[in-house]
Amino acid sequence: MGQGLAQSLNNHAGFLALVGRGEEAIGFAEEAVAVTRKLAGAAPTAYLPELAQSLNNVGVYLSMVDRHEDALAARRGAADLYRHLAEADQAVYLPATAQALCNLSLRLTELGRRTEALAPAEESVGIYRELARTNPAIQRDRRFSMALMAYARARSGARPG
Repeated sequence: MGQGLAQSLNNHAGFLALVGRGEEAIGFAEEAVAVTRKLAGAAPTAYLPELAQSLNNVGVYLSMVDRHEDALAARRGAADLYRHLAEADQAVYLPATAQALCNLSLRLTELGRRTEALAPAEESVGIYRELARTNPAIQRDRRFSMALMAYARARSGARPG
């Protein structure tokens, strides 16, 4: 029941965001996070991936309504969860970790916090490079390009030293 509820809440939030009702989307997405967090407390292996995705969704919707600090907190939470998941299963979660870090870096860069954006950008690029060693096709992957762009954007505004 809980998992179905969380998925429905996330879906509804997505539809609300698509029609420009970002504030409403946030409420449903935050409720999905709360439900998924409770499920993950009881069965982490089963529900932490959904929690990470739900946090990412909340970050997107918060950004839509200019709640940037809250959005960054949600994006950081998603990246941290994906890192944790990747420790247990790199094959499944390293790509999602790289993408979450790239998203975090891009958001920080857009907010003019380029120096702060550099660390997640570098980590994301490093993960994509590692993935490309075993799968050269990843170099053509859009996510790899986005990570490189985030890295370059962050680096261009970073202070020396």
